[in-house]
Amino acid sequence: MSATAKDSMLQAVMSGCWHKASPHISLSEVSGYGQVKEQLTCTDTVLLKSDRMGIPATLQERIVDIAHEGHMGIVKTKALLREKVWFPCMDKMVEMNPSLYKRTASDVSIT
Repeated sequence: MSATAKDSMLQAVMSGCWHKASPHISLSEVSGYGQVKEQLTCTDTVLLKSDRMGIPATLQERIVDIAHEGHMGIVKTKALLREKVWFPCMDKMVEMNPSLYKRTASDVSIT
């Protein structure tokens, strides 16, 4: 079973039955989808916001980590994500990702 099929919020959004979302889902998460409701479309298995794929909650952190693998920093990581994917509070998750703030000796130029 796919992560989208297991995600009760995405399933509720895709079926148009917002009230069927799991009770453990926060109001802010429901609101995140509601704010862009007119931009959402879906197939049988995928939620899209315009031409970007909606990402299930269980994969969001991993997607942010993958986008940051090139060590591009916060602004470029957000831009890369915005090209292909979408989920509520995506920018905030990128900004709060501790791996984006780790610096090593190789990141710092010594002159």
